[in-house]
Amino acid sequence: MTIKSISTKIALISMLENGIIKVHGHSNVHITVEFMIENDQAFEQLLQGREALFLTILGENATIDRDAENYFSDKDRTKMIIAEALLTSQTHHKLIILKHIVHSKPDYAIKAFKIDQEREAIQWLLERKTDNLF
Repeated sequence: MTIKSISTKIALISMLENGIIKVHGHSNVHITVEFMIENDQAFEQLLQGREALFLTILGENATIDRDAENYFSDKDRTKMIIAEALLTSQTHHKLIILKHIVHSKPDYAIKAFKIDQEREAIQWLLERKTDNLF
């Protein structure tokens, strides 16, 4: 169940009852740093300084420019993330995820799931839950 949601140009961002931040990406969008910053502002509004588990569903046919890709991996930006599950069905998204994991080496647990594995992704996230969550 959703506690609160914020819609941005590239995603619907929701705080779920279990403390997970669900980022459901819009289809057919091109992601820029400007749009990533808008999402970060929504995260700050929802989290109020806390850390969270993130369930990110990549939008169908969404693309991302290189600057936004680098911004996505920035260690200062990702301090709020305890763990992230990324769901996708598209090969180009899988390649971007792999590049992010291998080259950026995030400081948090991260795992990719098939688009139809949302339940499994949530279970994986909840196994990483800490006391600092809502």
